Amino acid sequence: MQTIRYIMSGVAGLLLLNSCVKDELYKTPHPDKGRITITADWSHRSTDCPLPEEYVLLHSCCEGTALKAPADREFCHPSLFEPNSHTLIAWNEADGITIDHTTAHINTVEGDLLESLPGYLLTEVQNINAIKDDTLEVEIYMKQKTRDLLFELTVKEGDPDRISNITGTLSGIAGSFDLSSQRICGEARHKFSFINPSLAYRLLGTTGLKQSLRIDLTFTDGSSQTIENDLTDLLKNFNDDMPTPMYITGDLLTPIEADMTATIVGWENGNEENGENIEIY
Repeated sequence: MQTIRYIMSGVAGLLLLNSCVKDELYKTPHPDKGRITITADWSHRSTDCPLPEEYVLLHSCCEGTALKAPADREFCHPSLFEPNSHTLIAWNEADGITIDHTTAHINTVEGDLLESLPGYLLTEVQNINAIKDDTLEVEIYMKQKTRDLLFELTVKEGDPDRISNITGTLSGIAGSFDLSSQRICGEARHKFSFINPSLAYRLLGTTGLKQSLRIDLTFTDGSSQTIENDLTDLLKNFNDDMPTPMYITGDLLTPIEADMTATIVGWENGNEENGENIEIY
């Protein structure tokens, strides 16, 4: 009986030893996979762009379900990740922009015209390498992908009170953005139309070989005129600095006699000080 007690005691000690070794080998409850936590950095946005309450996070390579994450604090992803490379796509939901899987589309109005002032879109793609039996802390730098374009037209000739309405239509503008590749997409057939005393747009960027602005003026006597402008050179760097609004100024010459044609001259890139009050005056 003494021999049996000795053997049983030895087995119990061996089991206890194995249990201690297992605790030392693994640091987490998920030894075969890794966990990630994500923090979004929103500093790369304009002063007019509000901080969203939440954003969308898509683990694009392994699952098709997008998750909502809080914008102002760390988010622990509920899924566990295999210890290899993964791709995360992040974006915020914005008014006037529809997300179709991983493509953002500016909403259309009046047929083929794009909405003039959609919300601000911020997005980023992050490639990560999950760590087995560990938690990886990920920081995503959200980048603004819509930029404000504002026109300031000064009536230098004629009577501004004769203008009852002004419409601007801008062509050569991207209507979609690929969230996976982080590039604008679509042909240069998209247009923006803005019917307002001011001319203001919020764009995903320029595309194609030419950007043209059409101004339609309606006067109080019921007459109207159209001005066509090639703005390709002025907008050639538009896609370079999305958080900074771009201001373009010009001088509007309206008819002072019968049979005269309205024109805009002196187009140039303005600055924030010149563009604080974007209006026709």
